[in-house]
Amino acid sequence: MIPNTFNFRNAALVVAGLVAAFWLGRRMAAGTTPVVADDADKHLRTSEAILDNAATICHVGAWQIWLPAMDLTCSRELRVILEIPFGHQLSFESAMAFYLPSDRRVLRQALKDCATTGQPYELELRLLTARQRPLLVKVVGEAVRDPAGVITHIQGALQDISVARQAELSQLLVANRLLTTLETISDGVVTFDTLCRFTYVNAQAERLLQRQRGELLGNSIEDLFPQGLTSLFEGHYQAVLNTRQPAHFEEFYAPASLWLDISVYPSDEGFAVYLRDVTKRRADNAELALLKTAISRINDIVLITDAETRDDPGQRIVFANDAFERLTGFSRTEVIGQSPKILQGPNTSRTELDRVRAALKTWQPVRSELVNYTKSGEQFWIEMDISPIANASGGYTHWVAVERDVTGRRARLEEILRLNSELEERVAQRTSQLNAVNKELQAFSYSVSHDLRGPLSTLDGFSVLLAKREAATLSEKGLHYLNRIRASAKQMGELIEGLLVLAKSADEPVVRAPVDLTALAQRMANECVERGMHHRVVFHIQEGMTVRADALLMYVVMHNLIGNACKFTSKTLQAEVTVGSQPGEAGQPVYFVKDNGAGFDEADADQLFGIFQRLHNANDYAGTGIGLANVKRVIERQGGTVWAEGQVGIGASFYFTLG
Repeated sequence: MIPNTFNFRNAALVVAGLVAAFWLGRRMAAGTTPVVADDADKHLRTSEAILDNAATICHVGAWQIWLPAMDLTCSRELRVILEIPFGHQLSFESAMAFYLPSDRRVLRQALKDCATTGQPYELELRLLTARQRPLLVKVVGEAVRDPAGVITHIQGALQDISVARQAELSQLLVANRLLTTLETISDGVVTFDTLCRFTYVNAQAERLLQRQRGELLGNSIEDLFPQGLTSLFEGHYQAVLNTRQPAHFEEFYAPASLWLDISVYPSDEGFAVYLRDVTKRRADNAELALLKTAISRINDIVLITDAETRDDPGQRIVFANDAFERLTGFSRTEVIGQSPKILQGPNTSRTELDRVRAALKTWQPVRSELVNYTKSGEQFWIEMDISPIANASGGYTHWVAVERDVTGRRARLEEILRLNSELEERVAQRTSQLNAVNKELQAFSYSVSHDLRGPLSTLDGFSVLLAKREAATLSEKGLHYLNRIRASAKQMGELIEGLLVLAKSADEPVVRAPVDLTALAQRMANECVERGMHHRVVFHIQEGMTVRADALLMYVVMHNLIGNACKFTSKTLQAEVTVGSQPGEAGQPVYFVKDNGAGFDEADADQLFGIFQRLHNANDYAGTGIGLANVKRVIERQGGTVWAEGQVGIGASFYFTLG
């Protein structure tokens, strides 16, 4: 270290004074008698040795300049510092030549002022040694007066401070680097003296404490923070000062609403405090603790493993919640670090495990149902969802599995499957029986139709012959009875025909193809005219209606609906029948046949489509009660629906859709 000015100046001048006394003694010894001279010379040599040792220890070179001749005398240490060869004579000018020109001018002026006014000086100068090695030296000098007060010479000293200054610069560089580091780190750094006054505050500490350095430096912590840090000082900082032991704690700093992690370290000058904002960490820890508590309390198992896809023993369990312990019988300490394979057994599906393993190798989430085993060996079913967990950089670190006990559900499913199997068996048996009965009924229907058609044809034929041949002899009442017989026979024939159509509609397969509904409706309208209706009907048929349906079944639909419309408008003076389509609620087309005929009471609408159901008297409107039942059957066979709306005396509307 470089000595301070006071110490170096005093030491240097002491050495210079000793050198001056030594040379003065040499001069005085030269003027004495031989015996006395020998003693004096011996004494001076001893003094010279002591003086050289002192100068060497202090590493200080001493010199005197005698006025006015400017004679120079110097110590051996000065020669060593200047690297002057032994025996080389050193004069004032040769000594001045060692200094750099600009520094030489400064030194000459200082010597001149000292010689004339007695002004002492202390300078830091640059020079080159005899070996051309650069040095930084400190030079001091003062005037020496005789008893009359006249300045007789100047004495002084020179010290090499190059190494010391370099060390000082290095220390300053280190200090600057340290200061730069302290200013840029994320921790707050504050230092205090023994009176708890701020001696240093870095930038982060300013932000954390929300105070500027100018407010803090030199002031006491108690004066600045009577409500903020006084309790901390009393509780911790004073203890550090008293015990000289570090302390570490966390405290809430109210002025900034921050939680601070605080470390306190004692020093010779007082103590240093390191502050770190841990508000977010505490909030995250609190949230993590809450989540951990919540996960531990839920009924589903939560199992977390590391993300390594090692085949043997596989991923290792790092977390298990309370539900895991309750269901498996294993404690956390028994399974942490173990593989989930500890839960598998002989009935665990190898195929399902391979599927899960394949998903894990590609970091894909997967759902599975597996058999697991409790610690006691009891089997249970779990449904589990496994997902990877990634860190902030996107790398996968863990797997989390949420598992629920589905043993009861699996048991119920197996029971349902068993019952379904039995039900399917019974349904198949019942279907087979129904098919057999239906075939028998169909055969019966055809047989009855065939057997009834013959007698009906005979009855109708002979009734016609009787009416032609015996009309003149029959009474009016007899002719009435004969016409009644013929009408009943005709109605019976229509009824048999309707039953056959109904039977066929339930048996024939549905063959879908484009059907021109407009053309089919026009055809049915023409048939109504050709059958010789005794009233005029105006038809309104929408153009361009095409449906994809079974052509034969659609003939049954339009034949019955348009035929009914013509029949039930027979007593309407200006009869109208409209056939068209409109969009339904779901956007599908709805087709309709509307008339302004007899209509019906909507309270009876549900009865319209029942077999043999009639809402009008047969004497007013002939019919079998089978036509609308046939319409409903064939519409439903094509996946559609049919319904009706009407008002008595106003008319009826029939609507249908096709699937």
